[in-house]
Parts: sequence; C-alpha cells; structure tokens
Amino acid sequence: VREPRAQRGFQVAEQQLLNILRQMREYKSFVYYFCERDSVRNLLPTLQSKFELASKALSQFLEHQRRNFPRLYFVEDKDVIEMQYACVNDPPSLRYYLPLIFDGVEDISWKEVKPAQVGEDGEASDPRLQQVQVPTGVQDRKGKTLEFVEESRPHPGDSKIDKFLSSIESSAARAVQDNTKEAI
Repeated sequence: VREPRAQRGFQVAEQQLLNILRQMREYKSFVYYFCERDSVRNLLPTLQSKFELASKALSQFLEHQRRNFPRLYFVEDKDVIEMQYACVNDPPSLRYYLPLIFDGVEDISWKEVKPAQVGEDGEASDPRLQQVQVPTGVQDRKGKTLEFVEESRPHPGDSKIDKFLSSIESSAARAVQDNTKEAI
C-alpha cells in the first residue's frame, strides 16, 4: 500500500481484528461473544472502513504500477503484489513471472556481485554487506540467451516493479539492437 496512512490504518485494523479473533476462541460461540461485548460489536464497522480504505489505496497503487508499465494490465492483482514483494526482497524470484509479462521470455539470468560493483558513486561499500543479484540477460523458450549490454543493465535496487520491468524491457531492446548491428 503506497499511502503511509492507509498502510498504518490497515496494520492497526488487522491487529484489532486478530485480537478479537483470539478472544473469541475462549467462548463457546461467537454469538455469545458479540452479545456480551458491545464495544466489539461497535468496533466492527470502524474496522470495515479501515479495511476498505486500505483496499482503495492498494487498488490505486496497482493502477499506478499498471499505468507506468502497461503490460501489468494483463497480470492478476495478486501476481503484481507478489512481484512487487519479490522486486524488493528477492529479485531472482521474479523469473517465475516473466512469461506472464514478456512473450517468448522464459527466464532471466542473474549473477552475484559485491555491492561496491553496483554502486553508482564508485566508492567502496561496506565489505560486510551481502552480495546482490544483478540481471545479466534473458533466455527464450528455446534456451537462447540474450545478454544485456553492460551500461544499460537493469539494477536490482529499483524498489518498484514497474521501473524494474521497464529497465528489463529497455535492456532487452538495447541488446537486440546491438546484436542486430553486429550481425549486419
């Protein structure tokens, strides 16, 4: 969820609902639970409005992603959300979604590099940092690999799926252009 207020509202509502559900387990019937607790019965409409607000913010976020990268219009909401999570937390797992987005692309090649190699400022990074995965090319269904041109290679630091996929698309297009020039 993009808007911090909607995200916090969702988290608070989620915790309140989980607390209600935990307390309900102590009762023989949820009807008894709600009959004995007016505060809970009065809280449910508030929770519903918070969940609706979070749902609206999530829908707006997904629409924004789709406007920025139109191929996402053909992908289900749950897949876009999972891809956004993967983009931030585990970029190599995006390989499972590529066939949904790019026709003819079966997989993406990755290599591990030290963060200092990825940094734009050229300064040495903290050596304690973990290595990061950087995309190096795409593979088609026949197993042929199209290597990205080094200077246009996508960077895994893009935290938004639309930007990351756009960089993969432009890197692949650049690689095709370079391969075509070499062949001529």
